[in-house]
Formats: sequence, C-alpha cells, structure tokens
Amino acid sequence: MPAAAQALLAQYRVPHPERLIVSFFGAGVTLNNLEQIVAELAPGSSELMCHPGVVDAQLQHSSSYCAERGLELEYLTHARARGALEVNGVELITFAQL
Repeated sequence: MPAAAQALLAQYRVPHPERLIVSFFGAGVTLNNLEQIVAELAPGSSELMCHPGVVDAQLQHSSSYCAERGLELEYLTHARARGALEVNGVELITFAQL
C-alpha cells in the first residue's frame, strides 16, 4: 500500500487489515487455491477480496461476474475451507475487531 494511503488510514483511524489478498478472483476462484491462500497466510490480519453471491436472474442481468460469485459462495462455505482455517489456526473476525 502506498505510504500516502497508509498515512491517511492512520490519520483518520480507519480500521484496516495488514494485507489484502486479491488472488481469489476470476481464474483463481478454485477450492484448491482457497486452501493454498489460507495455508500461506502470514501472521497478522488479512482481508480476502471476494464477491460471493447467489446467482439469480437479477444478478445475471446486472453483473458480468456471475458464475464466479456462485463458485465463491460454494467454496467459501465448503467443509474443506473450514478445515483449512482450523488446520492453519486462522480466526475469522470482523472489521470491528481490527
């Protein structure tokens, strides 16, 4: 993150994670990739950029990122994802906990 952005976040006390992970997007939306991301997390706080959703007619009409949203939802709620979190000691938190 650019130093100017970091300074503004600090100045205005905006809660934010230490890292943003953007590799779970597009072709990266796979269960294996999600497990690898979780296994390679560095200590501290990380945000996984994701856009899960239920694919319905309205979403299909309004978004070009449809099929991937359905896959993200499936993989993020998959038992293997939960297992990866547990095995790697990852705790899910909210922004209020940052």
